[in-house]
Amino acid sequence: MKELQHNRSRGWNWTEINARLKLKSCEGERQIEALRLLANSYKHDPSKKPDEDLLKLLNLETGVTYAPLAESDGLREGLASFISLERDADYCDIAETFVTIVDRFIDDVQKKTQLSRVRWGAASLTDFAR
Repeated sequence: MKELQHNRSRGWNWTEINARLKLKSCEGERQIEALRLLANSYKHDPSKKPDEDLLKLLNLETGVTYAPLAESDGLREGLASFISLERDADYCDIAETFVTIVDRFIDDVQKKTQLSRVRWGAASLTDFAR
C-alpha cells in the first residue's frame, strides 16, 4: 500500500492507482480522459486555447487558432460529437451527458474493483502523518 500513498515531491502514483482500479477497461474511460484534459486546460489558463492533447482526443484539427475555451464553437462541437450528441448541442446538454457518463464510469469501476480485506492489528500513527 505504501506505493499508493501521496508523496510530497512527486504527488500521487496515478499509474499504479489506474492499474489497480482497472480504469482503462471501464465504460467511459476515454470520455473521462477528455474531461481530465478539459479541466487541466481550464486549470492552467481558462482564457487560453484548448490543449493539443484534448484536440487530438476529440479528433479536432491541431495547429489552427481556436477561440478561448468557453467561447470556442469548435471545441463545443468536438465535445458534443465525442459523446455522441449532435454537433450543435449546447454546453448544458454536453454537461448533462458527461454527468451520466461519469455515473456509469463510477459504477463500472466499483463493479470491477475488489477491496482487500482489512488487516487488523497494531498501527503507528506516524503511518498517517503527512
